[in-house]
Formats: sequence, structure tokens, C-alpha cells
Amino acid sequence: MFKKMDKPLLFVSVILLVIGLVMVFSASNVTSFMKYQASPYRFFYKQLLFLIVSIVISLIALRFNTKTYGYISFVLLLVLIGFLVIVLVYGKITNQARSWINLFGGIKIQPSEFVKVATIVWMSFYCTISNNKTFVLISILLVLIVIIVMFILEIKDKKKKRWIKLNYLKELKKKKKSKVVKKEEKKEEEIEII
Repeated sequence: MFKKMDKPLLFVSVILLVIGLVMVFSASNVTSFMKYQASPYRFFYKQLLFLIVSIVISLIALRFNTKTYGYISFVLLLVLIGFLVIVLVYGKITNQARSWINLFGGIKIQPSEFVKVATIVWMSFYCTISNNKTFVLISILLVLIVIIVMFILEIKDKKKKRWIKLNYLKELKKKKKSKVVKKEEKKEEEIEII
């Protein structure tokens, strides 16, 4: 298994993983201690745990023939699209985005990240098994067009939400100003009465 591995790629990957761990610790140790009153290593340990789990999953994935992933990629993609629908209905809003699903034991996942990988695997497998290259190109272009349209709709939705929020804030300011003006008018009336 390791004899057929791309050793320079493995070396660069390990270096990037170590740099990532150092960066997570560097960026989060003060926040962990000051904001959460926890160990400065809190996020470092969390990232290290995810790293270990991902390495174990990668070693398991290396045992299978890559064609196996191609055969199951379409089904996996459909399941993950189901998860995306679940996110729309039951997703948790984090940083003003509904993109996480709470699982058991406080574990949260972001299905869109898995969809990216499954889409790449499915598209590459689809390109290798198809004999009609024009059909493959048209299919890929259609997928890209759908992605671009979804992106444009998302941008429009964000602009609409921002516009609604700005109008709401303007209305609040008007109400506050009108309340202040009414208070001042009341004070002037009281002064005139005196």
C-alpha cells in the first residue's frame, strides 16, 4: 500500500497538517483561555482529534480500489443532497449561515463539505466511463451553470436580507427620533406652562 504512494505528496501533506495544527494553536490559545475559561490547548486538541480520525479514515479508504468509490459516488451524492435538504429544514444557524446539522453527542457536521468531495469523485468517474466526450462536456457545463445560478440566487437572497435589515434599522432610527422629538416637545410644553 505505501509502496505505491506518492511520497512527495505525502511529505507535503504531513507538513501542511503540522503547520495547520500550529496555526490553530497560535490563533486560538488566548481565545480559548479568555473567552471560554478553558485550557489554551482546547481547540488544538479538538483539531488534533479530527486530524487523527481523518488519518484513520484515509488509511481505510486507501485499502479499496478507486473504482469502488466511483460506483458508489452517485448514491452517496444523492444521500448527501438529502442531508442538504435536512440542513434547510433543521439546520443550525452559525455565523449567520444555516449550514450545520447537530448529531448525537454534540457533534456537528457541515454536509456541504462532503458534497464537494462526492461531486468531484462522481464527476471524475462519470468522465472516465463515458465514451461520448461531447456529452460529458455538456453535462459538466450544465452542472457548472446550475452551481453559478445557485450562487447568484444566494447573493440576491443575501442582498435582499441586507436590504430588509437596513430598512428595519432605518425604521428603528425614525421611531427613536420621533420619540426623542416627542419628549423634547413635551419638555417645551412643560416649560411654556411654567
